[in-house]
Parts: sequence; structure tokens; C-alpha cells
Amino acid sequence: MIDCPFFILHYKKNLERREHLRRSFEGTYVSPIYIEELDQGEFELDEIYKFDEPLYTKMMMNIKDNIIGTTWGLDDPSLKNMPWANCIQLAQQKHFTAEDTYRLFPFLRPTPLKPNDVSVILKNKIAWRRIIEGNFEYAIIAEDDLIVGEQSLTYLAQIMRLLPRDFDYIDLAGGLSLSPRVGNRLVNGYFYEIDPPRPRTCCCTIVRRSFVERILQIDPPIVVGIDWMLIHVFHLIRAKVYWVEPLVFGHGSQIGIYQSNRL
Repeated sequence: MIDCPFFILHYKKNLERREHLRRSFEGTYVSPIYIEELDQGEFELDEIYKFDEPLYTKMMMNIKDNIIGTTWGLDDPSLKNMPWANCIQLAQQKHFTAEDTYRLFPFLRPTPLKPNDVSVILKNKIAWRRIIEGNFEYAIIAEDDLIVGEQSLTYLAQIMRLLPRDFDYIDLAGGLSLSPRVGNRLVNGYFYEIDPPRPRTCCCTIVRRSFVERILQIDPPIVVGIDWMLIHVFHLIRAKVYWVEPLVFGHGSQIGIYQSNRL
């Protein structure tokens, strides 16, 4: 059993995903709450988001070292056994300017968000507000490409009894080939503290109400996608972030079961 809401950010066109989730949760202790508002095309994009290159660069300069260091740690065989904190420190020591960053790492260059990227952020904001309105101590927020395995719900109930006391954000479904490394402190057998903090993806997470309150107080502008936005927020408030291993759920878009909505 879990004593918190289980929100799923669902795009109504994703009928195959909804059917998988219906079958997976039917007759179980989980009663998902689907957030279906504000799908792409259901809001005026220009009223919510306008591409602002200077603002993008300002935010990117706060998060670039985390992204670059993690990328190096994945791509460079000589760094595969180096703690994530050390990989990020290597990037920090380079003191890359914005010009350096965009020249050397084209995937970080200023790029307008797509409507579906904005929709994901808006749906997360709905979930965050519902956590506050419901006065929940914490909640699970998942995207609809969540893959529920045969043992996922048994495992989830087990780890929910062991949550770290100080967590703000816990990743349950992984992604981007990111896993804990030497140097990540293990808590209660399953939770690896990630410092400097970053998400893997936002496929399925546990968030604490006090963390959500701080996000809403900061009210970060919609400038980058939700994953990078969270790196920015984590950086501002020094959030306590954990990754669960082994993973509780699969990330369908990452493991090739579904095509990503963000392409």
C-alpha cells in the first residue's frame, strides 16, 4: 500500500499507453489520478511561452556544468568509473563561457520549446498545485509512458516504507542510461543520494510537498524542458535528490516501447 496520490500526466491521444496503465493498475492498491488537461493544442502557446534567448542563456549558464559533466561521464570511457560529482567538477574547472558551451556542445544551443514540451511543464504544475491543495506530505508523479512490470507494485510498496527522511525528489524509473556510481551515498538499501543533484528523467518520481512549495514560490520561467528546469531548481535550493536502484518502473520512451511525444 502507499499513502499518497499517484498522479499520471496523460495525453489523451496515447490510447495504447492508457490501456497498459489500466490493465496494470486494475484490481491493485493503486488508483491513479490522470491529469489530462492542457494537452498540446488545448492552450494558446503564445500566451504562455515566448522564446527568450537571453533568458535561456542565463538559465543554461547555471546548469551547463551539470549537463556537460554528466554527458562526459557517460561518453568518455576513461570516466566511466568516476563519481558523478567529479565528472561535473571537471566541467566546472573549464569555466566555459556561453560561446564555448554552444560551440562545443551544440545540443545545448538556444532552441525554442515545442508545444508538447510546454504541455509537460503545465501538467506538472497542475500536479504540484494538487499536492498543495490536498495537503499531501508527498506524492508520486508519473508520465504516461510508464511501464509497470510484474513486480513493480510489490517493490513500490516495499520502498515506500523506507523513504529517506530528508528527500525532496526521488527518481523511480530512470532513463538516459544514468545509474548511481561510487561516491553516491546509499540510504535504506535502495536510495542513492545524487550530489550535485539532478534528475534522470521525469518518467516517475516521488516529490515532497515542501519541495513543491518551493518550486511554486520560485515560479521558474518556462525556458527549457522539464528535466533541465528541475536541474535549475535543484541548483537554486540544493534539493535532496535520490535515485532508486533497482528501478521500480520502466520508462517506455527510453527503452523503445513507445515513441516519445517530444520528438
